[in-house]
Amino acid sequence: MKEFVWQSYDGRPLMLCGPYARSALFLEEIKKSYKRYFKKPFSVTVRLCDDDFAGQQEPYQVVASAELAQYRNDYIILAGKTFYKIYMRELGFNTLGDFYSAVPVIDDGFLKQDYFMYFTSLYRRQKKEGLYIGGVEIVLTKSCTLRCKHCANLMQYYENHPKRLDYNLVMNSVRRLLETVDGIAMFKILGGEPLLEQKLLEDILRLPELNPGGKVLGIQLITNGTILFKESVLDALSLNPLAAVYLSNYGSLSAHEEEIKLQLSERHIPFSETTIDALWFDYGKPDVIYKKSESENLSFYNMCKSKENCCTVLEGRFYSCPRSAHGDAIGFYPHNDEESVYLLDEKEDTASLHERLKAFYYRAKPPAACWNCLNMCAKKIPKAEQVRKVKK
Repeated sequence: MKEFVWQSYDGRPLMLCGPYARSALFLEEIKKSYKRYFKKPFSVTVRLCDDDFAGQQEPYQVVASAELAQYRNDYIILAGKTFYKIYMRELGFNTLGDFYSAVPVIDDGFLKQDYFMYFTSLYRRQKKEGLYIGGVEIVLTKSCTLRCKHCANLMQYYENHPKRLDYNLVMNSVRRLLETVDGIAMFKILGGEPLLEQKLLEDILRLPELNPGGKVLGIQLITNGTILFKESVLDALSLNPLAAVYLSNYGSLSAHEEEIKLQLSERHIPFSETTIDALWFDYGKPDVIYKKSESENLSFYNMCKSKENCCTVLEGRFYSCPRSAHGDAIGFYPHNDEESVYLLDEKEDTASLHERLKAFYYRAKPPAACWNCLNMCAKKIPKAEQVRKVKK
């Protein structure tokens, strides 16, 4: 895919491909970028491509992916890599002219983040009037098949065989969250290693609330490539058009990576993977309080993307980030009810929970875990270095 930039724009209409809600949000930023660059109002013809909304005329004309070929010469086609891969795989075209990524034309600080980070942060900024969450991580298990020395989710500090999370606790937490929020840009499912809990994973993927037209715009399942998918989970993934798989490629540690990619390809399930040479960040030890002033800690918190994109649901509670959630579960920080929101109080109605969650999500005060995090000072390190024993 090529990068689309205004400097080489030839005046053709634009076609934005992908989930309608995402494309519509992204288009608004493209309009702003166009006005900044050309010093005049946006006047370009635009269509969207999304099979679920094909035929819609207002506010944007929407076409089906099967129709794209007829636009290949007259339109500039903007799409994400996932859409591009699905399109090529399902429709069998070797080329559709040039597909472009629109990210470079967004003249915004979020350009330093990848597309996912950009989108979820944009979603959160534009939806402040309600409880719209950029990204939430649903923890299915505290167990993992690897023990990475610098795991950002602190799996290396759990005992060798942590107690399994209660099935009903996880399911009820997900249902209550979806019932309460106004929207979630990216609903992430992870662990630990989520494929250790494939029945639970399958049942979450089949929830009616996680289908197109609901409150969730995208579902991302994150796995480390050590366990193959069961057929029933593949069925659930293939039947949910919002779902995609993110493979963490750890080289020889991800022993089933290639087999998993074959499993997903055969079912036309979209997936992406990290590059083998990708680096991690070392956010520091969770039991060390790092030297920061109150103003520095607040500044780091305000710049941190975790509070927007990585809110975490663990054991019935909604936390600001994975470090706060797992640090609480392991016992690095004294438990404080102000550091999370309990989702399953049967005496609390949905309206009350909605207001508490909204206040927590947009709160100005950093969580206690921020003092134990290097945050913006984190250094890049090799990924997935293993330790043999539980870290102390």
